[in-house]
Amino acid sequence: ARLRTEFGAETAVGFLHFEILGRPPDRQGLETYAERLQSTSSVMPVIVEELLALAPSQQ
Repeated sequence: ARLRTEFGAETAVGFLHFEILGRPPDRQGLETYAERLQSTSSVMPVIVEELLALAPSQQ
């Protein structure tokens, strides 16, 4: 939550995406996650779980 507060939803999502998947998100994915995070900050754990679920399929 602190990352979102200090740097904004897009930066927070981009950072998480890169840290979990090892690559930056595509623009559409970034916007979708950022919109969700901007509207409800409590969705952050859900976004992290979704990104973690993608990790095995990315390797």
